[in-house]
Amino acid sequence: MSKFKEKYYDFVVSDFDGTIFTTSKIVTKTTVDAINSFINRGGTFCVCTGRMTKSILKMLNKFGLTQGFVISYNGAEITEVATGAKVYKNHIDNENAVALLQYAEDNGLTVLVYPNDEVTSQYPVESVLDYFKLSECGGNILNSKVSEYFIKNNLTTGKILFLTGGNDEVSNKILNDLPKIIGNDFNIVRSNPYHIDITKKGVSKGDTIKKLANLLGKSMNKLVCFGDQMNDESMMRVASLALVTENGSQKLKDLCDGVIESCDDDGVRKAIEKYCIWKKLLILLAYANKICYYITCINNILGDYVLYVQYDGVRKGRI
Repeated sequence: MSKFKEKYYDFVVSDFDGTIFTTSKIVTKTTVDAINSFINRGGTFCVCTGRMTKSILKMLNKFGLTQGFVISYNGAEITEVATGAKVYKNHIDNENAVALLQYAEDNGLTVLVYPNDEVTSQYPVESVLDYFKLSECGGNILNSKVSEYFIKNNLTTGKILFLTGGNDEVSNKILNDLPKIIGNDFNIVRSNPYHIDITKKGVSKGDTIKKLANLLGKSMNKLVCFGDQMNDESMMRVASLALVTENGSQKLKDLCDGVIESCDDDGVRKAIEKYCIWKKLLILLAYANKICYYITCINNILGDYVLYVQYDGVRKGRI
């Protein structure tokens, strides 16, 4: 990360919850307008989230964000917002998904998986139903072992999410146990006090942003990232300018280039208008337009006047 390395940024990646999605559960109209204006001026915008693809696409369309890209499941998928087309996918394979599900079942832990972009759990406990409500996509309650469902249908999942209820003891046990079960080929991140996310190694917000940049031919030097929690760390580390909302994690703030106003105070919108609308470029274009205007005026004054160059009394041509 290199603070203010660039004079403007044409590639913006933002986390969703707690970054552009407020505590009132909206994306403000002023933020939506700033993002759409940025895109319409040639910028590339992407939401990068731990949410499932179906959920984040529904939320963005609900608030009028219908362009750009979505990185979902903390990096397991890239989807084009306008068409819903998946341009990248890297899931947890069936064998390891089953091993993690069996660990959860053996230890009485609540876990969510996302086969075919359908959030699925074993029992309708309160934390699961709350998650279904937050996703606004409903969910699938099996009332039987999810591991057996995965085995029977040979399923994969973008990520696996453990719901810990904010219990530090439970979270620490999971974080200690999982590497013994699945080895070091997976990312295991406590994304907030209530959630532990598992994705494949090489699947992180930062890694997948680099893949998107490569697909689109974008320069990482022109990338600004916005986030709020430690599951945003990997994308902050690949950003040219990394900014954290005031309501975000202090640990993440310590890693990044600066702190912007909170999600409830349009922090991202204000930063986009400051760094990503290409103000200096627009000023240059304004000067160019003035020059064109003056040239047109001079041409109108001269009309059809033709100047010839003479050499030894012979007209040589028009200049």
